[in-house]
Amino acid sequence: MPREGGPIARMLYEHEITKEPANSIVNSTKIYISSRKHYELVKNIDDYVKTCFPSSIKGKPKAFCYG
Repeated sequence: MPREGGPIARMLYEHEITKEPANSIVNSTKIYISSRKHYELVKNIDDYVKTCFPSSIKGKPKAFCYG
């Protein structure tokens, strides 16, 4: 299976760039559960949405993030 160019490469790239924001949400959720401080969690969710849906924020729905 080719990993350079084409739709599979694009999918792998998109998956890779969402890992860090998703992990940030997991970590800030743990902090929220233990301290009830939601600011970091809200920030990380916002960052994730901006990473996953950059064009939909501009009014052009072309999202690629699925989880």
